[in-house]
Amino acid sequence: MPTLYLNEQGTRLGKKDERLIILRGQELINDIPVIKVDRVIVMGQGVQVSHAAIVFLAQRGIPLIFTTQSGGSQKAMVSAGLGNNAALRLAQCRIVDNPHLAVPLVQAIVVGKVANQIQLLERYGSDWGGMGLRAKQTMQHVIQQTQHMPDIEQLRGLEGAGAAAYWGTWSAVFKTAWGFAGRAYRPTPDPLNALLSFGYTLLLNDLMTAVQALSFDPYLGVFHTVQFGRPSLALDLEEEFRPCIVDRMVLDVLDAGLLQMSNFSRTEKGFLLNDRARKSFIQAYEQRMQTPIRYQGTGNNEPMRRVLLLQTQHLARVLQGEEPRYQPYVWRD
Repeated sequence: MPTLYLNEQGTRLGKKDERLIILRGQELINDIPVIKVDRVIVMGQGVQVSHAAIVFLAQRGIPLIFTTQSGGSQKAMVSAGLGNNAALRLAQCRIVDNPHLAVPLVQAIVVGKVANQIQLLERYGSDWGGMGLRAKQTMQHVIQQTQHMPDIEQLRGLEGAGAAAYWGTWSAVFKTAWGFAGRAYRPTPDPLNALLSFGYTLLLNDLMTAVQALSFDPYLGVFHTVQFGRPSLALDLEEEFRPCIVDRMVLDVLDAGLLQMSNFSRTEKGFLLNDRARKSFIQAYEQRMQTPIRYQGTGNNEPMRRVLLLQTQHLARVLQGEEPRYQPYVWRD
């Protein structure tokens, strides 16, 4: 159980000896050895966490993350802090403050994301007709232009052109059945956008854990601009993984018929998953994150969650001059 999710409102997380306990009133629901938990995610204001449990988790370096009940956004994170590698954070600040130094990293982020989007279209788009083929051609052109573009703002524009082609294909396939007209959020206008946003939040939680474990400042990124409260570095790292983890998982869920329109409700905040669908999606996400895949950096099969950490370690070595250039993770079956 690498991640402990607490989303049942009216429950409470406590501790007893070296174990985490989950209670509903005086009833013991679960009893988990802390050694089996890598992070805890609390979803909703109706889940309480005891002071003793907060201190217990912080002392053991286990992040405690608070999100909305829908899981749509992270509200707070309790952790041991930024870590003791101040030299890495200085290197991070230098690249964030110098666009010339940041360009190769931004190029890699865009290439990795678009390459993985192409991989997804090649895997799932055989039945999507000419729309998918035209999108791939556009996205391949984006990759070619990205490799020679020295301006960060224009690189963001190229990423946007690739995204428009990619999500345009999704819209052509899913607009009639699911109302998907393109990527949108806050509020989520349809069930597919709700699924994507929820999945991206789960993935971002994992990357926040990885960057803080290595002493990065998660709020200083290069592709995503620095804004108050925005975990820009974690979002930068997330880009290459969105297609091969979350987008792929959403398509697998749809192909298997695991979710229907009845699994969603429409609110003033947009479409939301119901509790049962949310639990099912979390289970599918955890299964994906624990599944070994071939990782180019080691040549070995590694669990996907470990690949996130390995890529974050790779970035740390690049920023500290130990490796020449960041190589994004590119999905290969």
